[in-house]
Amino acid sequence: IALIWSKMSTGLPIDIKSSMKGQNYISFCRLDIDIHKNVPHIHLHEKRENNDHWHGAEIQVIIEGNWTTHRSRILHYMRQMAVITPYAQFLFRFISDTPEKKLKIKFARRTDVMPPVPLLTKHHPSAVDLLLIKRLITDTTKPNLLQFLQHEFVNISKAHADRLIGEMGPEFSAKTTVNSLTSQQLVRIHQLFRQAKFDDPSGDCLSPAGEYNLRI
Repeated sequence: IALIWSKMSTGLPIDIKSSMKGQNYISFCRLDIDIHKNVPHIHLHEKRENNDHWHGAEIQVIIEGNWTTHRSRILHYMRQMAVITPYAQFLFRFISDTPEKKLKIKFARRTDVMPPVPLLTKHHPSAVDLLLIKRLITDTTKPNLLQFLQHEFVNISKAHADRLIGEMGPEFSAKTTVNSLTSQQLVRIHQLFRQAKFDDPSGDCLSPAGEYNLRI
């Protein structure tokens, strides 16, 4: 999101650098994005010396906006980010031609205890758009509509998938091959996903900061 806002407001690329602990070089990448094609455009990708034995990840982005109007919201957002990611350091600079208006705020890292890596999960049917449904159909290994609904989404059991197919209309059946679905049929599936009620997704895949980190 930050990259997209940077591209739309200033057109400037973002700089990313990273290095693992004990690594004698820093990976540096400068890139932006082709918004229409949704593909990255890499300007520079190189290894740099790491004489200071720095390790971590750093992203630098320049975004144009109305600071006078949105200052309080931006700072509030930064504080919230610092609370929920205490293992990261945030540095915010506002640069102005007027010296007294310049601002620099640093939210220091408060812990080295990292939460576990979040788990990969399937998509919730109420959260997918038409383009994502098309991509899932292209990538799926399930041959028919019943198996596709049951195995590519969370909170859709076999019985629930049968009911959904029945509500889609007479041109759908459990044995309909997903590769044969027309554009109009995909729109119907998407509409039904938005109208139907599904159980809330499980939070088991999430990786919260943890009580220890939040109490620091």
